[in-house]
Parts: sequence; structure tokens; C-alpha cells
Amino acid sequence: MNRYKKQELNKYNEKTKDMTQEEKKIYDIILSSQNNFESMAKTLQGKLFPEEFDFMLDDGVDANRRNKGENPMSDEYIQRMDDKRVRLGFLPLSKDGYAQDSNKTLDYCKKLITGEIEYNWWKN
Repeated sequence: MNRYKKQELNKYNEKTKDMTQEEKKIYDIILSSQNNFESMAKTLQGKLFPEEFDFMLDDGVDANRRNKGENPMSDEYIQRMDDKRVRLGFLPLSKDGYAQDSNKTLDYCKKLITGEIEYNWWKN
């Protein structure tokens, strides 16, 4: 078991030490639901805002261009993504193609999942 898993197990044991078996079961369900929710939100973010993760697929040439402050994506793609982002209330991509507000898009996805907001990317 690695150090992170040991730390997580210690935290879990500390939080559940005074719980009954039934309380532990409920707590485990809550933890599982929270983990599933976070995973769903991150998956949705990847589907709705793939431009935020494009840099992960950069080859050496693209990575070098980004390091020099250039965005290796096509102008058409950049414009399409920026239009979508602005329409949804987010900042456009930075000059080098990185998201300037990826935490906000993750929050947006969480609100979509919980029904706090509606998905309306097609509206102007």
C-alpha cells in the first residue's frame, strides 16, 4: 500500500472510529456517491470542454509552440471554442491555448448534473 492510500485509510479510520456498523455503511455510501459525482463532473467537463485538455495530446512540436506562447490549434477551432466559451459565460482560451477558468467549467458541469442550471450551449 502506498503512502497516499495509507493516509486515506488513516483518515477514514479516524472519522469512523466511533460509528456503528450501520453508520459506517451509510458513510461508505456517501463517500462512494461523492466520488461518483466528482468522476461524472470531470467526465462531463472533458466532453463539453475538450479544448481545456488538448494540451495533453501535444506532440513535441506542439508543446514547444505552446511554450513559446503560441496556440498550435487551428484558427477555426480556436474561434469555435472561444465562441462557445463566451456564449456560456467563460473566458476564451489564452493566447497559448490554455483555459483561463477551468475550475469554473468544472463547477458549471457540477451544476448541470445537479440540475441547478440547464444546458443551453445552442442558445445565443
